[in-house]
Amino acid sequence: MTGIWIAINCIVVLLLFWLLVSVLVFCMVALRIPIKEPEPEQFERLKNYGDTIRDGVKWLLDRQPEEVEITSYDGLKLRGLFLQREDARCTAILMHGYRSDYLSAFAGLYELLYESGCNLLVPWQRAHGKSEGKIICMGLKEKRDCADWARYIEARLGSEMPIVLHGTSMGSATVFMAAGEKLPKNVRGMVADCGFTSPWDEYVHLLKTRLHLPACPLIQSVNLMSRLVAGLDFRGCPGEDALRASKLPLLLIHGEEDNFVPPEFSRRAFSASAAEDKELLIVPGANHGVSYYANPKLCGERIKAFYDRVLG
Repeated sequence: MTGIWIAINCIVVLLLFWLLVSVLVFCMVALRIPIKEPEPEQFERLKNYGDTIRDGVKWLLDRQPEEVEITSYDGLKLRGLFLQREDARCTAILMHGYRSDYLSAFAGLYELLYESGCNLLVPWQRAHGKSEGKIICMGLKEKRDCADWARYIEARLGSEMPIVLHGTSMGSATVFMAAGEKLPKNVRGMVADCGFTSPWDEYVHLLKTRLHLPACPLIQSVNLMSRLVAGLDFRGCPGEDALRASKLPLLLIHGEEDNFVPPEFSRRAFSASAAEDKELLIVPGANHGVSYYANPKLCGERIKAFYDRVLG
């Protein structure tokens, strides 16, 4: 009898330990953390591109963009910056990535897109910056926020104003999944840089490569925690499912050396997309989120050509 109680106690202790690990991992990957406004030390991880990023952020802020706000479907106040030009031919909605400071994510593209005739809408994603929210949802709720921002532009500028959804990293996952939402008819295309199509597969990748933890059964218990706390189920490939149902033109960009979100995700997105106009650009030598900085000529030409094409 004593041996049975010892075994039961051991099992209970192991279960409690596993529950604690699951809670800690969920908090590490999903809870909001403070992100400072862009400062020089934040660019140290991008040493080779720091000057370009600083210049791009300064370019945007010097033009004093308007701070705008919408209310999400679940009651959160979502905020962003909007830079409008009188003769705009479209509005680019720029969705930043996971725990990004949001401004630096597109620093290299602000001037390029603006001079190409685009209004710039740069939202803080939920649980980031000045937007409300406590849980980062890896695109599963952000997709509806993205669609709401598109409806905001339609309501503000009219249904004749073309819109392009443009994301990086988790922002690209947001754009992928938003393709399955009821978008305004004036959304003309999507640009996605280094995005993942499956939050589940991305979590598995990060558990193995960044936290050096076994994906199974930890991912199952973390997902259960997510379902209980936030109502989020990370299983499946929602990005691919949405793309299969969408014929929106699609430009995919991915760094060949990306070890945070592997290029395989963009290849999967390309295969899944039902669009007739779709393009995949793998940038040699580029790591996560820096394809444009690593090769601005190549990426700039492809991005401008895509915008010209979908705007007709």
